[in-house]
Amino acid sequence: MPSDTTKQPPRPEHSSGRVRLLILIAMVLGTVRLFESPPLQSANDRSRWATAWSLVERQTFRINEIRTHRGWDTIDKVKIGDDYYSSKPPLYATIVAGGYWATKTFLGWKIDPDNLETVTPVSRLILFLFNIVPTTLALGCFAQIVWRHGEISFTRNFLLAAACFGTLWSAYMPSLNNHTPAICCVVFALRAAIASVPGSLTTQRMLIAGFMSGLAVTFELPALAFLAGLFVILLKLTPKRAILAFLPMAIIPLAAFLATNKMAMGQWEPAYASYDKENSPYKYDENGVPSYWKEPKGLDKNADTFYVYLFHCTLGHHGILSLTPIFFLSLIGLFRIGKWRLSPLAAFHLLGAMLTVIVLGFYLSRTENWNYGGVSVGLRWMLWLIPFWLLMMMPAVDLFSGNRFGQGLLMLLMAPSVFSAWHPFDAPWKQPWIFTTLYPHGFFRQYDEPRITYEFPRRSWLSQLPAGDVADPDYWVELSGAGVDGSAITLRVADGGPIAVGNRAGRKIAFISNEGRPTQSVRTLIVDVESLTEGRSEGLLLWPEGEPAERQVLSDLELLCGVPVGAANGSPVLPAYRPGRRRYQRIGVRNDAFLCDTWFGVGARQTSSPGLPVVHTSSECWSTPELPFGVAYWNVETRDAQSQGVLAVRRLVVVRSGKFLELATEKTQEN
Repeated sequence: MPSDTTKQPPRPEHSSGRVRLLILIAMVLGTVRLFESPPLQSANDRSRWATAWSLVERQTFRINEIRTHRGWDTIDKVKIGDDYYSSKPPLYATIVAGGYWATKTFLGWKIDPDNLETVTPVSRLILFLFNIVPTTLALGCFAQIVWRHGEISFTRNFLLAAACFGTLWSAYMPSLNNHTPAICCVVFALRAAIASVPGSLTTQRMLIAGFMSGLAVTFELPALAFLAGLFVILLKLTPKRAILAFLPMAIIPLAAFLATNKMAMGQWEPAYASYDKENSPYKYDENGVPSYWKEPKGLDKNADTFYVYLFHCTLGHHGILSLTPIFFLSLIGLFRIGKWRLSPLAAFHLLGAMLTVIVLGFYLSRTENWNYGGVSVGLRWMLWLIPFWLLMMMPAVDLFSGNRFGQGLLMLLMAPSVFSAWHPFDAPWKQPWIFTTLYPHGFFRQYDEPRITYEFPRRSWLSQLPAGDVADPDYWVELSGAGVDGSAITLRVADGGPIAVGNRAGRKIAFISNEGRPTQSVRTLIVDVESLTEGRSEGLLLWPEGEPAERQVLSDLELLCGVPVGAANGSPVLPAYRPGRRRYQRIGVRNDAFLCDTWFGVGARQTSSPGLPVVHTSSECWSTPELPFGVAYWNVETRDAQSQGVLAVRRLVVVRSGKFLELATEKTQEN
């Protein structure tokens, strides 16, 4: 049997050359990863960066100004009164602001919110100091714990390699986040608190354990259970030092946490505590647009049942065990009670198991927050427990390390764990690889935004018509935009009043356009109200004096439909629009945004040119019941069917309107 797998007496706390090499490689890879990752890559880190910038540049916790700059706004914000704040506890952002202030003062590196390139050097330096360096030190401390209490050389090396490369600890280092420092604080606290004999728990170690466990709470609020559990363990081992050293030092970061929250938002409790309250600062309207957390989307909209959510948290797309299967070893190790019940780690194994149940149970109980931590590579709010899980696997690794087959099994568990930890390489704010691999095959579609469907199909870029016995002089909209050559385009659509053609009710609609020419063109169509409303493919237009030539019919229908209209067996063929999704859009005619449905239509036309036999025309329109004719935006593009080169473009948005319409109940549903 190789010497690496033979039992050896516990070694003194030291770092071998192999330990230093593993940690150095992890540090280098983490640094490369940091330099490969863009700054401000998610709403999560933008929220903290916005506060840090505001503190240094404007001496305020309010992010009103910085959020208006392109690339800086975030969904992770709350509104208190007329002011916006980061929803993240402000203590860490305040610490980061200190780093930015020092960088600006001594290096002259200043963040210009209008130039995102100025963020890169500042963020890389601060993240190196706040993520890479603490993680390197924490890995060294973890190695000391493992080398002190591990009995088998293979186990010690395996656990350190797992800590360096095989968990999601490393995934968040290129981003400003609370998880990386939380893990480091837990390791520092454990390094100080774990002792072979109670007599070695010096006052200095108790001070460190207290401060670091208290600081961990400021990064991960559920770590309050860790602080309490660690205090109970140390109170039993050395009561006097636990009360006089551990407890006062733990209070210091907690007091700073509460004080900065009071300074920032005028309240002691963090914004998180008010998420599910009736008047939650997370849920507000801004210019007619509900905040993201008032109408959450994707993973955030809580689409899973309890058991489905529990499955995906453990074995599914965000699963602790599916993404990092080395933690199956933690379960096995935990049940090998005979191997650790007399060990100095026994109390910490029990604490880790209890914390896992408590934290997972806590988040499972918060039904409004069933979002797996949002779009990220793993179940991020459980990551601070990684040091416990790594130590818990020690008895299991001992069990499997005694032969080649067992070692091979350990490597099989390590390989996908390493892959999860380092994919994707440049950002943690992406879906896990399990999610992205299975999604194209139809899995996890319950998180997709529903498409809008109507009772009837839609054939025109105009979604509604006026009612009334006479023409409404205020029922009109004016759209403006530019063509592919930059020429100005104006199109006014106005009500011409009702008209009966035979026994069919019609409505005159005037189209007044000016496409870069000094003269206007006016075309009036008579639309069959019932046919338009019900999306019929025939009888859409009426002609009091009889139907004109086919060419004129197709031209009139194309104006109304917005896409080329074909003909089959002497009858027009009207393509139906494909429904998209709902979105809020500001278009300038008022401060508040309009709630719009998006629609897409496509048509093809044969041309007389031998070099351009077929062109494709696509029509995108945004409709809202609050504007005349239901139109807010209309974009038409014509492309060469072969080369897909753009031949013509018309992007028109409503710039004036005769009036706004009251909202009415629509026959719509979301699939």
